[in-house]
Amino acid sequence: MSLKFKVSLVANLIAIFCLGLLGIITYIFVHKTIYDEIVAAEINYIKVAKNSMVNFSKNNSDTLENFAKRILSFSYDQLNNQQSLMENIGDDLKLLREAGGFLA
Repeated sequence: MSLKFKVSLVANLIAIFCLGLLGIITYIFVHKTIYDEIVAAEINYIKVAKNSMVNFSKNNSDTLENFAKRILSFSYDQLNNQQSLMENIGDDLKLLREAGGFLA
């Protein structure tokens, strides 16, 4: 074997080793970075879902409390039987149920 061939072989082996080492190091850092980004994204999804649920609950509670105040503003005579209830707040209850998506 000639000297040129041996030098070329050693240089190529060193290059292969360095490229392999670089690939492994890159894989480790990219893997960690991608994992961290995925965890951060999932945490953000959970925070958004939690905030949506809290806002939904708060809005529904506020709506119902305001409607309860409206009902309580009527006198006892306006609410003492089913006919009076239907005349005074029946339409409002129907609108509240339809617009607010309330089941009851």
